[in-house]
Amino acid sequence: MQVLSLAADFPLPVEGSSAAEDGGGGGGGGGSRAPQPEMSYVMTSTFAGRDVRRETRLGILPRRGGDRRTANIISWPDHAVFADPALATEPGMRAFLAESYPQMDWGRVTAHPPPAPSRPLCARACARY
Repeated sequence: MQVLSLAADFPLPVEGSSAAEDGGGGGGGGGSRAPQPEMSYVMTSTFAGRDVRRETRLGILPRRGGDRRTANIISWPDHAVFADPALATEPGMRAFLAESYPQMDWGRVTAHPPPAPSRPLCARACARY
């Protein structure tokens, strides 16, 4: 699992919209809404059901206060999100997210406040079962 740090008020896409259709996501055209802090959300990537090697899911967790929210990138252990060195960089991760989740405006989702050096855009979380 990879863990993303999101802005607490990130624009949540309305079903059937995309960031491109919404003029960049967020405000115009009714393509997004503010997430409820106490709600969990799940999004499937554009590859879900089409390419098992590239599909992922985002699990967006509820929050209590604060200016950030956490999202987990969920996939198989051998997925490129864990193995591709390009995805360890912010530009590489942004490109991956834009391709996998075009319904999200990633510039707005992660733009404010910018991640501190000690809190990268995406960090690997390892768990043993």
